[in-house]
Amino acid sequence: MKSWKAALGPRNTPLFVVATVGLLLWVPATSRAQITVSAGSRARCDRAAPRVSFEEKLLATIPEDFKVPAFGWWATFSCDGSRVAYVAKQNGKESLVVEGKRGPNFDILPLHSLVFSPDGNTVAYLGVNWNVIYVVIGEKRALVQTGGIKAGPLGGLLHETEPLDLWAPEFSPDGTKVAYPRTRELMLPGLPGKMSIAIVDDKSAEYKSLEKGEDFTIVLGHSGPEFHEVASPVFSPDGKTVAYTADLHHKSFIVVGGNRGPEFDKVGVPVFSPDGKTVAYGATLHNKWFIVVGDNRGPEFDKVGVPVFSPDGKTVAYEARLHKEYFIVVGDNRGPKFNAVGLPVFSPDGKTVAYSARLTVLYSARVKEKMKETEKELIVVGDNRGPEFDHVGVPVFSPEGKKVAYGATQGRELWWKVVDVY
Repeated sequence: MKSWKAALGPRNTPLFVVATVGLLLWVPATSRAQITVSAGSRARCDRAAPRVSFEEKLLATIPEDFKVPAFGWWATFSCDGSRVAYVAKQNGKESLVVEGKRGPNFDILPLHSLVFSPDGNTVAYLGVNWNVIYVVIGEKRALVQTGGIKAGPLGGLLHETEPLDLWAPEFSPDGTKVAYPRTRELMLPGLPGKMSIAIVDDKSAEYKSLEKGEDFTIVLGHSGPEFHEVASPVFSPDGKTVAYTADLHHKSFIVVGGNRGPEFDKVGVPVFSPDGKTVAYGATLHNKWFIVVGDNRGPEFDKVGVPVFSPDGKTVAYEARLHKEYFIVVGDNRGPKFNAVGLPVFSPDGKTVAYSARLTVLYSARVKEKMKETEKELIVVGDNRGPEFDHVGVPVFSPEGKKVAYGATQGRELWWKVVDVY
């Protein structure tokens, strides 16, 4: 598979990905500087802005008897800041915890596949048992694949060499549909599968299943055209069209409403413009990355992230990397350099951009102890930087653009934080 979830970072991944509102991501061992984010989650949070809470609050504290990953981003916040979900491991099993309630146990729950529905009431994510991959949607499951899975670095899961987070589910804007990649038959390592994007809605068939003494409901999605591999489905603003990455005969391209785009060596997550008429995405040819907007290509970089349209659809912002330095590009302008940066977000008037960033700081655990280096994350709003945390999420502007809210973790505490826009 030659697609990628984003080139930002920690989930990304905590920023590729470092943090996301609504989604967690996976980072290869060679990409620890990145932060990754779902384009769909960004759009959901933009629509959720009118009901977002702009009051700081402690949403949850992880119990001491729950093991959490020692790396990366492992919690995700609903767009409105009212709920937080995290992955916990107990007795050798992993499960999702939402408001203190644990979900079903899995052998492995990919750390960065979690996503909240637009209203924040439902969580969808990947779960793996005995080499069987499910998409869990609330209390139900959809079968994704059997076979062909192996462990990856930092707790991630791979099919071939691609992180399974690329197969994360995606909600439609109204929350009534969920799109996810699915295989038609058994996939074996080294052999291309037959994959398609499936959509679960209120018309999907259901049946009961039993696994390890646990019964649950399986839903059957409606499938689209088949390719060797597909990933990263995203709904258009009106929810009528799905765009996604596809791979066929060693070439990658974007599929929009069943129509194939131009071929590249690799392509990134597609993003719809606010009016739904244009699609933008990252692509690479001959080891150079660039952003494609409609039929136009932008400047080349060593890596680019998920593009984001301004509210009027006239400007695109995205994360980029040259050598070992990451920065945000807005139109033709480049921002300050960091160890990693996250998905950019435009203010309602399109004049200000906010994003998460990671930088190296010095600290001392004891008085007179030699200073040590560590990495912290913060939110950048325009030219101003917010306070530092272990990890931070994708920011959300208030409707009037005077405040920015975001999720943040500090130790085992999961916070919803708010900063003023100056």
